[in-house]
Amino acid sequence: MIRRHLSALIPIVVENTGRGARAFDMRQLALSQRKEDARSLVKQISGETEDGLTAQMAGVEREIIEQALKRHRGAVLDVCAALDLPRKTLYDKLRRHGLSASDYR
Repeated sequence: MIRRHLSALIPIVVENTGRGARAFDMRQLALSQRKEDARSLVKQISGETEDGLTAQMAGVEREIIEQALKRHRGAVLDVCAALDLPRKTLYDKLRRHGLSASDYR
C-alpha cells in the first residue's frame, strides 16, 4: 500500500544505503516552508534519524498526506480519492499529525 502512495511523489531520488534502497522526493526539501520539516528531511536523507520504525512510518505518512494536500490544494475529497482513504480516516490522520486541509487552500 505504501508503494502505491510513494509512486505519487515525483521526482523521486533513490539512495542505496547498503541495507536497502530508500526513496526521497527532493521537491519536499525545496518546497518546505517549515524549518522543522526541512531539518527532518535532511536527517532522513543523511541517515541521521534516531527514531524507531513507528516514528519513521508516521513521518512518511505525514509527508505523503502533506504532498497530497499541496497537490490538490487542500481539497479533502480529492486527497481521499488520491490516497484511497475514507474521509473519516483522512480527518483522523490529519488530526494525529497536526495538519489542517484549510492550510493548503
